[in-house]
Amino acid sequence: EGKEIQVYANYFPVKIGKTYIYKYNVAFLGPQPPQAKKGRLFQLLVEGEDLGLTKIPYRTNFRDIICTTEPIKYKKLDREGGTEQLTIIYILEWEDPPAPGATDTPRIRERQVFKAQITYDFMFDLTDLKSRLDPREAKPLPERVESIIQALNAMFNHNPYANEDTVAV
Repeated sequence: EGKEIQVYANYFPVKIGKTYIYKYNVAFLGPQPPQAKKGRLFQLLVEGEDLGLTKIPYRTNFRDIICTTEPIKYKKLDREGGTEQLTIIYILEWEDPPAPGATDTPRIRERQVFKAQITYDFMFDLTDLKSRLDPREAKPLPERVESIIQALNAMFNHNPYANEDTVAV
């Protein structure tokens, strides 16, 4: 009885194969960039050559996490707890980056420079997590379940935040 309505649920099926997720934490050192600049700094970080993220699948929340399906092969980031610092030169979206080899032009001197510290937090097996969530199996959740949920949130929310037309900030 009553009027038929259509109901939408915040749910979608996810197929999981044998996948490892590598979680890295990012913190800015020194003076903190304004929140409005932080997303752009993350974009410059992940699109830069240093970490090699253009060659491996990655997702980020554009604030403090980078998740990959392969380990980042950069200096000390090859083991849990490994930390590296990178320098990021802030460039507006519509500006061209400095030419390779340019070292002392007025435009380069005017740019803001930020330091980011990247720490390899941990790696987890997504298939193992799925089996632990199965109600037919009575396995305890992993110790770092909150961090794993944070990583999964970053992964699933990456695409809307990567396209500025889909999310109002």
